[in-house]
Amino acid sequence: MPSKDNHTDKHPNPKTRVKNPAIVLLLNLLLMLIVGMLLIWLSMAFLKGYTRHNDSVTVPKLSGLTQQDALSLLRESDLNMEVVDSVYNETMDPGVILESTPKSGSSVKRNRTIFVTVNTTLVKQARIPDVYEVSRRQAEAALRREGFVNIREEYIPGVYSDLAMSVKDGNTGAVLQPGSTLAYNQPIILEVTSSQLMDSVALAQQYALDSVILDSAAESGSTNSPEANNDWF
Repeated sequence: MPSKDNHTDKHPNPKTRVKNPAIVLLLNLLLMLIVGMLLIWLSMAFLKGYTRHNDSVTVPKLSGLTQQDALSLLRESDLNMEVVDSVYNETMDPGVILESTPKSGSSVKRNRTIFVTVNTTLVKQARIPDVYEVSRRQAEAALRREGFVNIREEYIPGVYSDLAMSVKDGNTGAVLQPGSTLAYNQPIILEVTSSQLMDSVALAQQYALDSVILDSAAESGSTNSPEANNDWF
């Protein structure tokens, strides 16, 4: 019959097989840390590939280029172009690029669409207001409110001073009717009355009339003089 001691040797105390709980906790924490770091690395690698990180290009300078030249330049960098607005800039050639969004020098992803504003070929038109017989200041203010920027005053004889009479095309001299339109930067002439010019004209007319009367009197006197009558004998 087996001894009691031999039976005890074959079945050791279960407490001797239990590891230190602190070591188990430390191993679990270390395993969790490794798994967490691995998940983070995998996520970053996935996002890097998904967003094509470092696969970016620089937006070239487009200002001053024609639309065709700008499109060709953008396609070289795998970028697209779309015109979203047009404004008038008299210092730039018609049809050229004025600005872009994103701006020149910005870093963008390939195949990105660059939005551009172009210089319109149509000059902004302004309307001629009715300025007949209003004050010079009121007439000029009305013209500027409509958008005209190149206004020159020209004085004409009048009974009263500083009354606007008409608006003329600065290039052709044609009178512009109220309600008609003209390019806002076209030179225009605002005709304004001057009583001093009226007085000068009146004096000139009086002087011319006096000269005619004197000339007529002189001719009449010359005809009636004795020397003239002697010509008949």
